[in-house]
Amino acid sequence: MIFIHGWRRSPDSPNIQTLLNAYLVNGSFNILALDWSETASGIFLDQVAHKIEPLGIAVALFIERWNLQKGIPFSSMHLVGHSLGAHLAGSAGKNIKEWSGQTKYIERITGLDPASTADDFLQWRYARFVDIIHTDANGAGTNKNTGHVDFWPNNGVAVQPGCPPILFQPRCSHRRSIVLYAESVQRAYRSANFLSTNKDNASDVIEMGLNCPTNARGVYSLSTNGHSWYSQS
Repeated sequence: MIFIHGWRRSPDSPNIQTLLNAYLVNGSFNILALDWSETASGIFLDQVAHKIEPLGIAVALFIERWNLQKGIPFSSMHLVGHSLGAHLAGSAGKNIKEWSGQTKYIERITGLDPASTADDFLQWRYARFVDIIHTDANGAGTNKNTGHVDFWPNNGVAVQPGCPPILFQPRCSHRRSIVLYAESVQRAYRSANFLSTNKDNASDVIEMGLNCPTNARGVYSLSTNGHSWYSQS
């Protein structure tokens, strides 16, 4: 698993550490965290967003070298990105696909509330499977469904349960996607975490998070608690 943080964050940010520690508790993964904080620390979001494509090329080159020199198969690679990091993951997947003439694909990309800026970079066609969790679609996150599966906890908008008013913590809902996903990783040994219902077919119920079935397709909704454990199922 390669984790890619977002704007004005770093791998040391508290919510990201929660996610990385969840993977360590899970114990089934080798984990890398991309540190692009020097670029991501820029004050102006639009200017940082313009650097997503060249950074995506650099990440794709690293992954290609990882595959060629170390024999790490694309089928074992999972990119997880938050905010602009989700688009960076999508850019990397796009470049790998295009360079190979559509013969190589990242196995899975998980987008955690992809940013509303630069929202063309994470698309379902850039990996074998793309799942997206939306938690701040009326603020920092995109309101578009661009994955094979898109999840909308609590309608996908601020204020998420347990978050204070936007005036006091404007990014709480945006970062809630990381916390929800981290819980799904930490409790992956359970079945029925974050059960979600297909908006077009009420009988179609799947898990949101790490255990999301990769053959699923569609838009799903669910409710969560305002504190740990966040899953209501």
